[in-house]
Order: sequence, then structure tokens, then C-alpha cells
Amino acid sequence: SSDVVVVDGIDFDTVDIDSVSGDVNISVMTPDVIKVDTTSGEIQLSNISCGSVDVNTVSGDVQLKAMNSDLIDVDTTSGEVSVTESTSENFVISTVSGEVSFTEAIGIKVKVNTISGDVRFDAMDGNKFNIDTVSGDVKGNLRTGKDFDISTISGKIDIPEDGDNGVFKADTT
Repeated sequence: SSDVVVVDGIDFDTVDIDSVSGDVNISVMTPDVIKVDTTSGEIQLSNISCGSVDVNTVSGDVQLKAMNSDLIDVDTTSGEVSVTESTSENFVISTVSGEVSFTEAIGIKVKVNTISGDVRFDAMDGNKFNIDTVSGDVKGNLRTGKDFDISTISGKIDIPEDGDNGVFKADTT
């Protein structure tokens, strides 16, 4: 069990980290690509501007703060995903047994798939949202939401109106 910490001020074109049982903490970087794969380790990425972020973890939480990226792709099993004060053209988040939360984030396209996990938005802004849950609730508030498509099986939806003339489609089973 070893932790990986990438210190401030060191830059690489590509950051590729594989860890079995250790935490990963990366901050203040501008690489083209960040790829992190862990089993049983927490991942914290902060103050990073890059082309793409690809995070995969089993039994570990993912915290993204002050990120700016064309693509942020996160896949977790038994771990929570928290996105705070971050901007991306494309957020793609998939979880099994883990909550997904966005706080003051901006995404042109936001795609979230959860099985047994809630999706929460707090002051989220975006153009196109596609949210699919099985046994998970979708709740929160949006600054704006132009196109919002939610599908849930055995979950409830609670997204207050944002005042814009967007499209809202909800399917529940």
C-alpha cells in the first residue's frame, strides 16, 4: 500500500498512474492527458487544466476540484464521485453503488449512469444532460439547463425549475 502524490509545479505531457492499494493526489498541473487506475484507493485531482482525464477505480472515492478539461471520464465501482468548481466540454461519469455530485460545475455535455447511486446537482450549469439511474434519485438545482433527459428505475426525480426555456424529459419506472 503506497500513496502517489504528484507535487505542484512539475508538468508532464501524459500522467499515467496504476495503483492497487494506495491513494492518488495530483494538483496544479497542465498535462495533455491524465489517466488513473486504482483498486481500493482514493483519487484527488485539483487545480488541473488538461485535454482529457480518465479515472477508473474499484472501491475508491474520486474527488475532482477546480478542473478544466475537454473530457472528464470517471468509472467507479463502490465509490463516490464529487466534482466541484470544474469545467468540461464532456463529463462522462459511471458508477455502481456510488453517489455522484456536482457542485458549481459547468459542462457542455453531462452524461451520468448509476446503478444504486444518487445523482446530485448544486448550482450546476450546462447545455445537455443525460442522466440514467437504476435505484437512485436525481436531485438538486441548476443554474441553467438547456436539454435535460433523465431515466430512472426505482428512483425519484427532484430538479427545481431554473427559469430557462429548455427541454426537460423524464422517464420513471
